[in-house]
Amino acid sequence: MTIERGLGSTSPIHVHVDEVTPVHVHVKKPKKSSTAKAVEERLTRSRLRSAQSFGNGNLRSTARRSTATAQSRSKSPAGGPWVPAPGKTSRNQVSWQGPSHRLEISGPQDDMIHSTLRRSELSTDEEDRVQGHMRGYEKKIDSLMTEVGTLKNEVDLQRTLRDIERKDEALHDTRAALEDQEHEIIDYRRELEATDGENRVLRHSLSRLKDEVSASKGTASALASDRDQLMKVLVEAEMDGQAASKQVSALRDSVRRLREEKRMSSTDTAMLAKQKELLMARLEDFENTNRTLRRLLREQHKQEASGLRLVEQRDVLLKKLAETEDDNQRLRIDVIERDRLLNEVRLQATAQRDENLALSGVQSSLEQTRGHLQKQLRTKEADCNRMAVQIRGLESQLAQEKIEVDHLQELLEAAKEKAERDKDALKKATRVQKQRAARSQDAVEQMNTQLLERETILAQLEDDLHVNRARTEKVAKEKSQVLAENSALKNSYVTTISDDILL
Repeated sequence: MTIERGLGSTSPIHVHVDEVTPVHVHVKKPKKSSTAKAVEERLTRSRLRSAQSFGNGNLRSTARRSTATAQSRSKSPAGGPWVPAPGKTSRNQVSWQGPSHRLEISGPQDDMIHSTLRRSELSTDEEDRVQGHMRGYEKKIDSLMTEVGTLKNEVDLQRTLRDIERKDEALHDTRAALEDQEHEIIDYRRELEATDGENRVLRHSLSRLKDEVSASKGTASALASDRDQLMKVLVEAEMDGQAASKQVSALRDSVRRLREEKRMSSTDTAMLAKQKELLMARLEDFENTNRTLRRLLREQHKQEASGLRLVEQRDVLLKKLAETEDDNQRLRIDVIERDRLLNEVRLQATAQRDENLALSGVQSSLEQTRGHLQKQLRTKEADCNRMAVQIRGLESQLAQEKIEVDHLQELLEAAKEKAERDKDALKKATRVQKQRAARSQDAVEQMNTQLLERETILAQLEDDLHVNRARTEKVAKEKSQVLAENSALKNSYVTTISDDILL
């Protein structure tokens, strides 16, 4: 038997057993944590302590009725204090009567202290017996799974052998095809024709490149004229820059002179304005010339870059053309060698034809030996008939062996079907056990939840009991004070009455 456990502590248990094998499952309660044990011990101690000190308390609500009030109270004279009636007590029982509630406290009982059932008193015989059955089921299921695995391994081995045979046949066919293809390699004439086509394409590209080179020569002359224009624009830009620098120096001298004279007339103002306008005009001319110069420089750079790119393309095409010429030369040599081999083959074919003519003269001698060969053939036919009889015997034996193999195959199929049925039965039993285990686990979790709720309620009741105990002590103190006051008042009242009587 095999048991599969999950990773978590609450995972289901999968049990694989036979269909007719009874299964009994014992679900263990989960162990409580240290915190839960501490809470349980504390509640038990508080329960025992409360039982020993006060016992079980019963607080009952009573309605204020006139008859009960009349019985529990004694009438006092007008103007005097109210004195409550003494409470009824008995052995191991204390009661207290309030205006709206009544508290009865009984003594501790010995049988309540030992009424709880300890965990150590539970018997584990049933658990051991169930574990023994489970181990037996595990052994049975292990043996069944081993047999099924052996059958599967045998079937896989046979399938693997058949696959290996098919692969060997395919490999043999592939090798034969490769040997046939090795005798029919690439035709050099077709390759030469393809290379000639590539040469034509390269020649066309070279002619187009020559046209581009001639066009680039025309562009070179245009570039020379553009270079002259560029030099002219550069000279104009330098002249504009020099004129602007002169205007700036004149404006600087005028400003320095005015700074030294520290006064400024209308003539000076007009002169400064005129120099400023001249300077702005020179600067504008310089900016226009500089912009034109930058544009021409960019165009010049683009043209030079395109020229360099064309030169590089021409070099690459020339290199490819040289390589293609070398390949063509090599292919021409190969074609010449092939033509020589073809002539040799033709000569060999002529020699073979002459040999065939010579062999035709030998045919007459072959006719003479035909009779001898026919005699040998009849002898061989008799031998073949005898071997045919032996072959039929072997075929019958092979048919018998085939029947036995079919019988073994049927047995194997029956074993497979039985293994499948056993597997389905194991799955069903496992599913049922899983459902039972899940229900048991849910019930255990629900009981744990209820137990925690009961412990919480018990803790609350214990807190309420402590509060009521404090209230009871407070009421007892107040009662003793009231009794003392009542006794004092009673004594004073008796003394007063005695004095009144004496008077």
